[in-house]
Amino acid sequence: MNPDNKLKPFIPLPRSIASDFKNGRIARNELILYLWVIANANPYGISTVSISALRDDIFRNIGENYVNKLLLSLRSKRYIFFEDHRGRRGSFEVKFGDFLTPDHKTTDINKYFKDTDVGSEYIPITQGKSEENQNLEGKSQKLEEKKRQLHNGFSFDRQPIKIRTNYNDKENDN
Repeated sequence: MNPDNKLKPFIPLPRSIASDFKNGRIARNELILYLWVIANANPYGISTVSISALRDDIFRNIGENYVNKLLLSLRSKRYIFFEDHRGRRGSFEVKFGDFLTPDHKTTDINKYFKDTDVGSEYIPITQGKSEENQNLEGKSQKLEEKKRQLHNGFSFDRQPIKIRTNYNDKENDN
């Protein structure tokens, strides 16, 4: 910090960002979004953003779904972290890793991620053992009767039901 307790007018940026962009780990639009959001972060590596504001500020010709896709991609690559905000609109906080704070500490966002890499972990599948003596009874007779009634109710080959009405005389020989 400066002697007059003002924050320095710059944001330290991890050098790995440029290297990751050159090596193709991060795409151009992801880099642009990352740089914009980190430029608006507070001194402790937290930026409050909304998808509609990000679209209006830097991606005017694309939809909000694409901006959300970019944010999700940056989160999956562990450049940023934010809580799931499905079904909610408005602003939310984005946290940055490797961000130098005013007290000369570096932020760490790895604690927010649940390590659930399916491909790298071996999870044994345990099946419950069945009981040794299962008494399986034959089919219920009531079930068979209900099936037969249902089948007869939907069959097309049954005779139409005769209904008695006031006017049944259809055979008129004139």
